[in-house]
Order: sequence, then structure tokens, then C-alpha cells
Amino acid sequence: MTLSGFSQSQELDLSVNIQNTHDLKLKIEDGVFDIETTGLDPNLFLKPLKDKLPIINDQLAFEYFCPTGVDFIELHFYPEREEIKPKIVRDVGSTEGWVEFKIDLSAELKEWGKKGDYLRLDFGAAPALNIQIRDLVLRPQTFREKELEVKKEIQKKQEALLEKNLISYLDKECLNSISNVLVTDDKVQIEGEVAKSGNLFLAEISPYEHATELEKFEFIVPMESEKEKFKISINRTIQRHGFNQDRVLSKWMIVQKKGENYLPVSHARYADSIIPKYTYSFVKPSTKKGLGGYSANRQAPISDLDDLGITSTTVNIWVTHFFRSGPSPENMPFEYMGKTYYVDKKQVENYDKTLLTTAERDIEVSAILLVDKALKAKDSEIGQILQHPDCDPAGIYSMPNLTTPEGVQYYAAVLDFLADRYSRPDKNYGRIHHYIIHNEVDAGWVWTNAGEKTSLVFMDLYHKSMRISHNIARKYNPNSKVFISLTHYWNWTPNPKFYHSKKLLEQLLQFSKKEGDFEWAIAHHPYPESLREPKTWLDKKVSFDFDTQLITFKNTEVLDAWVKQPEVLFKGKTKRLVYLSENGTNSPTYSNQDLKEQAAGMAYAMKKIKYLDGIDGFQYHNWQDNRKEGGLRIGLRRFPDDKDDPSGIKPVWKIYQAFGTEQEDEVYDQYKSMIGIDSWDEIRYKGKIKKKELKSSSNISNHNWTAKDALGRILPDYEEVGDPKDNRYVGMFYFMTHNNTDAPGPFNVTEILKKNPKNPQWGNGSHYWGEPEIGYYLNHEAWAIQKHAYQLVDAGIDLIILDVTNNKTYPETYLQICQVFAAMRKKGELTPYIAFLGSEISVNTLWDKFYSKGLYQDLWFYWKGKPLLLYGQHEMPGRNKVNDITFSEEIRSFFNLKQSWAWTSLPWYDKKGKDEWPWIDHFPQAVAWHNDPKEKEMVPVAAAQHPLSNIGRSFHHFHQPEINMFDVTPDTEKGLFFQEQWDRALEVDPEFVFVTGWNEWSAGRQQMGKNISKDLQKWSFYPGAHLGKVGEKLKEGDVYFIDQYNQEYSRDIEPMNGGHTDNYYYQLMANVRRYKGMPKPIAAKEKRSIDIAGHFNQWNEVEMTFYDHSGDTAHRNSQKQGTAGPYINIIGRNDIVETKVARDESQVYFYAKTLNPITNPEDQNWMLLFIDADRDKATGWEGYDLLINHELMSDGKTTIKKFHPKKGWENSGETPYSIQESQLMFSIPRAHFPKDNHLNFEFHWIDNPPKLESIYDFFTAGDNAPNRRANYIYSE
Repeated sequence: MTLSGFSQSQELDLSVNIQNTHDLKLKIEDGVFDIETTGLDPNLFLKPLKDKLPIINDQLAFEYFCPTGVDFIELHFYPEREEIKPKIVRDVGSTEGWVEFKIDLSAELKEWGKKGDYLRLDFGAAPALNIQIRDLVLRPQTFREKELEVKKEIQKKQEALLEKNLISYLDKECLNSISNVLVTDDKVQIEGEVAKSGNLFLAEISPYEHATELEKFEFIVPMESEKEKFKISINRTIQRHGFNQDRVLSKWMIVQKKGENYLPVSHARYADSIIPKYTYSFVKPSTKKGLGGYSANRQAPISDLDDLGITSTTVNIWVTHFFRSGPSPENMPFEYMGKTYYVDKKQVENYDKTLLTTAERDIEVSAILLVDKALKAKDSEIGQILQHPDCDPAGIYSMPNLTTPEGVQYYAAVLDFLADRYSRPDKNYGRIHHYIIHNEVDAGWVWTNAGEKTSLVFMDLYHKSMRISHNIARKYNPNSKVFISLTHYWNWTPNPKFYHSKKLLEQLLQFSKKEGDFEWAIAHHPYPESLREPKTWLDKKVSFDFDTQLITFKNTEVLDAWVKQPEVLFKGKTKRLVYLSENGTNSPTYSNQDLKEQAAGMAYAMKKIKYLDGIDGFQYHNWQDNRKEGGLRIGLRRFPDDKDDPSGIKPVWKIYQAFGTEQEDEVYDQYKSMIGIDSWDEIRYKGKIKKKELKSSSNISNHNWTAKDALGRILPDYEEVGDPKDNRYVGMFYFMTHNNTDAPGPFNVTEILKKNPKNPQWGNGSHYWGEPEIGYYLNHEAWAIQKHAYQLVDAGIDLIILDVTNNKTYPETYLQICQVFAAMRKKGELTPYIAFLGSEISVNTLWDKFYSKGLYQDLWFYWKGKPLLLYGQHEMPGRNKVNDITFSEEIRSFFNLKQSWAWTSLPWYDKKGKDEWPWIDHFPQAVAWHNDPKEKEMVPVAAAQHPLSNIGRSFHHFHQPEINMFDVTPDTEKGLFFQEQWDRALEVDPEFVFVTGWNEWSAGRQQMGKNISKDLQKWSFYPGAHLGKVGEKLKEGDVYFIDQYNQEYSRDIEPMNGGHTDNYYYQLMANVRRYKGMPKPIAAKEKRSIDIAGHFNQWNEVEMTFYDHSGDTAHRNSQKQGTAGPYINIIGRNDIVETKVARDESQVYFYAKTLNPITNPEDQNWMLLFIDADRDKATGWEGYDLLINHELMSDGKTTIKKFHPKKGWENSGETPYSIQESQLMFSIPRAHFPKDNHLNFEFHWIDNPPKLESIYDFFTAGDNAPNRRANYIYSE
């Protein structure tokens, strides 16, 4: 069986060997191969070549239709040769239309292509996937493809600069502005306001120009510099580039002359209002019920318009179908701007026929403007003029060519023809009310192709098309609106060449804000998640927030809420029109069950939108099943050539008919049981739709802190790290293996070595390398989880990546983590997000038990629109081959999957970084990427590596220092390896840093047998690494440990008890600051006196506030682990949540607020305030010079103590204090601070430390504000 090729004689049609397929079902109809995969290795063979293949036929090309996309297509070349490897093409994007796909085989044709050679095509690795292909050929590269390839790199650089300039343009604020542009019959009147800077001009920018790139302008007029407000009137038309141009299409900008050039000093502005030819009122359709893609030339009866109660339709207008380049008997002339153009009379009359049927019924019409590729245009000259110069052949339709004066003029002419003809008061030819600008532009690669462009550069083009269409329509009808057309891919897409709808809308709002708002509307297509699956109530990629992946019928409430936001309203006042302009549910077959499910899906959808007043219309698509839609049966009626009931109505027809009538419930209620509800009210979401919290801790809670660790290293400040950087994320590897209360031990390697380094007395089972600061806790202990959350958020960590690589998922632990995090967030606390690094088994378990059920969705970390999921376990014994993990289509489409294992020098790392995220790597660490190796997506950072490779915490400059008898070095506490790894990450500056790790702590004890395993040789491949245990050769009987051994050979950053304490924690915090940046410190504002005897509402006027975590005084009562514990801690007392500072000429005032009423002041170590008055850590006690509240007097006063180097804390004065429930305030004379008339000090509140012998006593206090060693900074 042959799949017919293109018309070019050099193309070679390829034939499929239908007898040789695997894991797929194959149906053939009208030259279309319908493939449904049934297993994990679906493939088919092509028949052998009959002749030697010409070397120029190096493009394997075909058209395909696949709404879900395919994760990869793999080509195998036969007969198999060592020189030719299989070719994998990943991310074959989804498409809901026939799109060409090609694979370059130029490299392979050096060895393959002889007579008798043949191919095998593999279609991904997922069952139940449907893809249709046709026109499979081996062909030469076309002239168009070569042309695009030649200019690709140059264009990419140009567009990178354009995007940079657009970002700057849209972000900046200008002193000069144009406030209104009015277009009358013969004039353009521009009004605005300028700063008195002189040498200013008003410049015109045509649609084919980029305002951000111009230094010379086609038209400028000087402005009177002595006036702040201006009003300039300019002729509406101008002769230019051989055309009489209508300036209704132009935008206007204020520029300033600098030398020979003119620089923009305002944003450009389009016409705000246009005096129209007619004065129609806006009439909203009486119902929401419409029909999509309507044509009177369809085989369905026009009477459906009446029988269904249709009040609105969309009509496809292919401008390249009827626009002609010259006169002929079949063509009809029309005039635009003094030039004669031509349209095909018969084609136009077909539109007349359609539009007259709607006009007769007062049905509102929105015309969908489509531009064919040049090759598909009816008139090749028109096709060449209107096709965008970067349009890729893979697209179905093109973005109009708005890059040249000719392209703009012709596009404007044909739009003017439509607006003029179909806006007449007599409706002689029908009526078009609104215009949908192209189709599904977020899927622009398919439906509005302008080549490969970033979303912002694409929106810059699309926005111009919208403005041209809008301004021409408004010449005739003051209420015509233009719609942006979007798919259901809101914040995620399965096609790497598509954009996110939400992102495009946000960018359109930016352009509207800066260049003058206009009354654009939204034409949204919230099809079910799968176009083939009508049971939309089962959609999984939906949530009820503005960051949902999809907007389908299941969560149309999101679109309803989004369009009502104040920042989305037209000019901040009027809700924009929203039409669901292409929608429907599918019946996979015409079986009774499938037809009922189609009807149930539509009943569900209509009951949803019925009460959403933000949704103004619904145009059902398709009116009638269409054979050209890839096997979909979305119509209200059957195929017109259906053998049983041609064009017969389906149950969904009756659903649609009944909507909004008295028969609605009677028709709809029969489907409630199928949906699984008792009442339609159950399907309505009544919660508040809002944006998810930011996933990046760019508001790092430590930005107003400083701290010095035990080595004297001070946290970098704003002057060192600069402003916050966008898109910077840090993930922390987090472990969950300690869950057994009856485990032996705990055995501590550090303690065992300390007691007997020459003959260590090892325990049985796992050993801890050291003791955690909070003891040998269990990973599911809520108190410990909460403690970690505070610490990680303080350090600027965005997410924890839970280790489930050994097949177990530890549900009792990860669900407890989720529960604790969710409870903290409910109280207003920040927590990290969560992701997992799993094996094949654990990933499937997590999907079944956690993700597919939507548990704790607010905690999922999303990467580029999908939940992030890492997977690995490639080097484990017993595996058949490296990289043999496969997941279901459901999993692959749901997650942003990244392969993750250790060391890029091992076999798993075979794609040179593409979607490969090592969790540990040798310095200099590899850089992960997704689309382009030049990307900088992820870099790993670890605190150390492994005892068997002799790469510990002190390893640096490719050298491991000598260890002592306890297997540590003099540098163990310094974090040399950790810093070297961070320096590499800071140099690369990726979007994501993956840090290993937080809390692994232990490793299983191993003992060497008689045959030293050859597997250990893998540790000797890195410069400076030495095979064996910490550099010593392993002998029979030796005990050794994998991953974690002792303080030197361990990777945990969580503070330890003793040893290096929290050095690595503050080193982490310091480097996260360097990586992310931080907000500029806010200096104290105006001076303010506080009456300590007065009311606490005085503090409401003090803006500078320092916050602390709430809930961190929770008491602890943990289970034991072996002989350790249980841990009891009831020291938490006053939970400090907010502090403030004020000052005047003589006093400095302090305020503290607690979560609950403050306890009795007579309690020991009650609400102490430590002050580092000179910010010199070398003076005072641990740097603190003053201590308040150490002793309270009986008369409502408290003590001020000063530290004396030899005598300790001595009274230096007293001051009154005041308490009211949860609030405390007092003052300190400025005389206690350095006498330079400039306050610059640090302070730290602490309640109920058990003793005050060293800074380490802070760590076990009831509460600190801020935490641990940190201090707040106050500066004038």
C-alpha cells in the first residue's frame, strides 16, 4: 500500500509493509494510515527501496494528525550496520490539523539508500496513542526550506535583540506620553504631554516598522518645546512606497533628536477612536448559543439555525481563497486608497450566501480571518505577497505579511473590502459584526505560522495584525471587536513549538497598556483534555487557579474569573467579550454508548457555562462530522456520507437544542448518573479562583538579615549580590529513609572512630555519619518536618526533591510532609514546594497513588508549565541496559520529566545534557539543557561526593587533603568542595540549581568479601580520586560505607550536633543570595517619637517591619529511634512574629508582637533583646554590645546592660516598658549607641534560652527573631 507523495517528480513515494507491524493496529482509508498503538514498542516496516536512492532525496517527510503528540519517532535503518545508529526525533508535537513533519537523513544516506534497503518507524513508547499519517515520501530539501535554513541563525540573533528591546520598551516608564489619537475623515489628531527637555518630534511608525529598532523615521514633525501639553493635527493619508497609505493603521511616538538620530522618549500609541461611517449600537446576542464554522454550503440543513435557536456564528474567511492579483472575467474589482484590487466573484458570492442566511435571522457573525501559505493560495502572486516571509512549510496557515509596505497595503485592502461589503445598513450581502484574528495563535506553528519565534516576538507581530483589523473594522462599525483565538493549552503545551495562552494574553495586555488600550476580546477553545475523550469531567490537567495547565469544560470558571480581574478589564472598567468560539465533545464511534458519552460531556459543559456571566457566547464546533478532522466525530450531526444515517442528528444535537429552554432539565437529567452526580449544582466550582503563590523564593525572607557563621564568614549583602534575578530556582535533595522506631542503634561513625580509631566497634545495620542537631529524628516526625521547612525557606530553597530512587515511595513520610506543609501554608507561612526523584517503579506508584489523584496540588513544583519529576536508577545491578526506563503516555504528557542520576561520566548520560539533570557531578559540573545546548537550564551542586572515590568535603583543586586518624582533615568544616561547586554554578548562572543534600545522614554498613568487586573500579575515573575507602585500599573483611561515612565523607547540609554545626547551612544561604540576588535594603524613614506610656496604635504609623515565622515555638514529643529519644521539648513560650524600630533625636524605640498574649515578665530569660550597636563582631558578647530585659525592675522598668570584656554584662541604665496582651515596647537612649549621629545596628530578639553561655544556646531557645545566628539590620 502506497502513501501518495507530493507532485515533485524527484520525490520517492514510500510503501508500508502492512504484514510487518508490532504493537499497533493499522487502518487504511483514502491514503491515510490510522495507527493506534497497543503496546510499548509500536512500529511498522516500510517496503524495500526498488532502486538506489538519489543522494539529494535526504528528507523523510509526511503529514500527520495527532491531537496528543508523540514523545518520539525513531527510525531504524535496515539492513543493520554498525555505522548507522537509529535516529530519534523527540517531542513530535500535538496537532489538530494535518501538519507536515520531516526528518533530515543527509548523514544517514552516506551509508544507507541502496536498492533493497528499508526503514522501520517506531511511534513512541505508549499504548493507546492515535496518530494518522499520509503522504510519506523521501524527497529533496525544498527551495523554501533551504531559504529558511540559510537565514535562520542571522534572524535568530536579530530577533534576540528585538526581544530584548521589546522587554525594555514594555517595562519602562516614560515622562512623555501620547494620551489620545483621534482619526477623522481627513485628519489624525494626536494629543499628549511632554517634559520640558526640548528637541522633541512627533514620529509616525507604520505597521511594517519596529518602533524599538528605529533611529530614522519616515515622517516626523517638530513639537513646540515651550508647551507641556500638545495637540497636533496631521493629514490622514500620505503617498509613500508607491501606495496611498491610510494613517489609521499607524502609531505615533515622541522622539528626541540626538545628533543625526532620533531616540524614542515615549511609548507609541495607536488610534484610540475612529469616526465611523455608520453608527451601529452594540447588541449582545440574546442567548449564549452559537454555531462554529458555519457555512450555508454545508450538507446540513440551514433550518438548524432556527431549530437550535442559534444567535451567533463564526464563519471561516480565507482571504487567499478569493483575493486576486489582477482582472479577469471571473473577478470583481474594488477600490482601496485609490488603487483597484480584485476578488473572485464566485467565492465572494458563496460568502454572501452564508452571511445572508445569518443576517436574515439577526444572527451575530464573527469572521475568522485565515491566510493560506503561498503554495496553497488560489492566486500565487497574492500568496507570495500575503505569506509571512518566515512562514515554515510545516504550518497549515500563515501569519499575514506585515513586514513590507506591500504586504500591509494588500492585507489592509482585503480587510477593508470585507468591512465595507458586510457592514452596509441594507445588509445587501449579509453582515459581519466581529473578527477573530486567525486561528489558535498559541498553536501558531500550526495555525498562524511565522517561523520559530519567541512568544514576545510572535505577539509583536500578532498585535499588529489585531490593530490593523480592529482599526479597519472600526472605520465602518464603532462596535466591531477583534478576538484573540486560543486553544485550551493555558499554562502548558505538549508541543515545544506552541506558546502558552496565558502568556500571550499577558503580553497582549502589556502592549495594550503601553500603546493604548483597545477593545479586544477572547475567542477561547476549551475542548476536553483529549479531543477524542468526551468525558471531560475526568480531565486531569486542570485546576481551579490561574496557573492551571489547561482550561477545559471542567474548569471554565478559571477563564470566567481571569477576564474579570481589574487589570484585564478594557481601560480598567469594562469586561472584555469572551466567546467559546470552537468547542464540542467527540463520539469516538456511533455506538450508543459513545453517543451518550458525547451528549453527557456537552450537557456537563453547558451546565457549567450557564451561570458564568464572564462567558458571553458558545459556538459549537462542529455542526456536522467532517472526514478531514483526523477521525474525530465532534459534530452535532453524523458524517454526510454515513451509510446508516447520513447527516443524522446525534443525541448531542438535542442537548444543544434544549439548552436555555423549558425542556433543558428534562433532556439533561438522564446524563447525571453517567457523570456521577445527583445534582447539576455539584459540577459548579464555587471557590475563589486565584493565582498560585510564586514558586520562586525571590522574596527571600532573609533579605533584611545578616549573620556570621562559626568560621567568621558573614552573609553577603545587597552591595555584593545585587537586585533579585528572575527565574532562579534552588532545589534541595531530601531523604525519607529513617522511619523505623525499632531500628538498632543509632550507630554514629564519628563517635565510634573517636572512641577507637584503630579498631572501630561497628554496629549492625545502618550507621549515621554524625548526629543531627535536633537528634536522631524520624523522617515522618511533624515537628522535624516543620523545623526543616523554616530552615529551608530561610535559606531561599524553592523545593525539596524527595528521594524515592530505591523503588520505595515512603507514603507515610511524604504524605506527612505534605500535610505539615499544607497546614503551615494555611496559616500564612511559606514552605518549599515538592518534587520527586524516582525509579521506574516508584514513579508509577507515585502516579497511581499521588499525582493522578490530585493530592496536595498546591505543593507541586511546576517546571515550564508541568509538575517536575526526575527519574533515574540506571546503574543498578540486574538491569538489562542503560536508559531502559519507559513510562506511559499519561505520565509522559503530565510531567516535565528529567533524567537524573550521578556523574555525567557514567553511561546513563548519553544525550550530552538534553533533559539530563545529574544530582551530583564532578567539578566543573555539566550544564543541563532542553531545547538548545546553549541553554543553561540546570547545574548540580553537592557538599561532597563519596568515600569510595575519596572525594570529601575538603576536596578542591582536584586534590583530597590528607586525613588524620579520625578520617577528617583540617579543612572539613570549611566547605571547600561545596564552594567550588557553587562557584561553578554562579559562573554558569542557570535557571535551576540542584543541591545535594539536606538530611541523608546514614548509610548501610558493607563488608568486603574475598573477591573485591570489579564494580568498585568505577570510582577511579576522576582526577584526584582514588579507589578504595577514603583513599586506602580495601582488603577482605574491611568494613566500608556507600554514600555517607563520617563528617568529611558526607553530603548533608542540615546542621549537625557539634562538629561544623551550621557552617554548611549558612554557606548555602550565602550562595543562594549570590545566585538569586536580594531586594535593596530599606533605610529607616522619617523620625517618629513613641510614648511608651501611650497606646500601641502609635506603631501603626511605623512602616519598617521585621517579620519572624509563626508556629516555631511548637512543643516536641517525638517517638524514639532505637535507643535515641524520645525527644521532649516544651521550651517554646512566646512566639515572636513581628518587630519594629522607631527613633527620634534622643531615643530608639523597640516593639515586639507575639502570636498569643505575652507571658509573665518575671519568667526566666523573658523576651530578651540583643543589640550589636557597632556592627563589629569583634566587640561585645558574640558581637552583641547591649542586652535589654535581662533583669526587670518591679516598677515597670527594665534594665539596659552593656557587655564588658572582663566583667561580662553590667547594668548601664534602666528604661520603662509597656505590655498589652501580645505587644511589648520600650525605648533606649541614643547615648547607648555609637555617637556619630547615624544609627546602623543589628538586633536579635530571643525568648527562653535555657542558658546564655555561647551563641549555640540560641539554637535551642524557645524562639528567635530572626532565627539562629541571624540579626535584623536597622540603618538610617
